[in-house]
Amino acid sequence: YTVFGCGNRDWASTYQAIPTLVDQRLEAAGATRVYPRGEGDARGDFDGQFHDWYAGLWDALGAACGVA
Repeated sequence: YTVFGCGNRDWASTYQAIPTLVDQRLEAAGATRVYPRGEGDARGDFDGQFHDWYAGLWDALGAACGVA
């Protein structure tokens, strides 16, 4: 699994809270993380942040599935 969280740092008390919780719960349930959790901040360069995270996603998924 992997998680990419979308948020806005203007809401500091809850920023990335749900994506972090989902990541923690999946890990606790024994799921296999195949790619690091990413974070996108709508207050910043969201598209750039997603692009940077996404750049290695397909290679990681392919490796995890044994097709890379």
